[in-house]
Amino acid sequence: MKVRENVTFVDPPALDHDEPRFHVHLAVGELRIELHDHHADEQSAKLAVTPFLDAWEMDAALAAHRRDFWFQFERAEVIDRSPQPPGSIVAFGMAVIARATMSAHGTVTVQRAAYPAPPRGFVVTGAVRQLWDRYEATIDDREPPASAGYYCYTTLLGLTPNGTGKSEKLPWVARALSIDEPVLAKLNTLTNKGGPTTARKYSPRPEAHTGAELNWLRMAVRVLTRRLGEWEHDRQAALPMITMSDLPPL
Repeated sequence: MKVRENVTFVDPPALDHDEPRFHVHLAVGELRIELHDHHADEQSAKLAVTPFLDAWEMDAALAAHRRDFWFQFERAEVIDRSPQPPGSIVAFGMAVIARATMSAHGTVTVQRAAYPAPPRGFVVTGAVRQLWDRYEATIDDREPPASAGYYCYTTLLGLTPNGTGKSEKLPWVARALSIDEPVLAKLNTLTNKGGPTTARKYSPRPEAHTGAELNWLRMAVRVLTRRLGEWEHDRQAALPMITMSDLPPL
């Protein structure tokens, strides 16, 4: 378990968690995954657990507003379960993750008393990861919030079925993903303004964002990234409505 340089887990209790296909044990900075299914090789076992680990890392990152930890594969223990046909090897697939302790210099250390809980009802797709990357770029000052917000807005509109009229795209996204329309409308409005250093496009009469608006854009991208991951996990699930009250005041 790799951790960000100014994050420290202080004597966290061991964490055990069961998924349908494997058991997870996290203790002293090491993660051990014991697979229930047979796997022909290490790569197959890794592929079985990677989506879960991706979701765990990003689910925790969205809760903490930035990525505090990630898992690094160390080794797999392959066990030949007898009786098996001659030459047949199956993996018990115990992926052990490297432990690393890092210390910060000249920064405030964030101390955690417990490991982040494993994810529930959340999946990392390509689009979810792209939105996270844009959000992370805004908090690292590598991208203006307006352009990240516009990318988020157009990504969500791009989920609509083929043939959906332009005026129906926003209502479709609002209904499908349980996002109150004013949230999407405000996202669209704020991504269409900004001064020379923050706007996503040129305007002959630029209108600079306020600090509150820039913060709202960052947080909207974070909240909508999570919602996209929840929707992609189960598109038929009844998700709680995201409203303006779930975002910072403007």
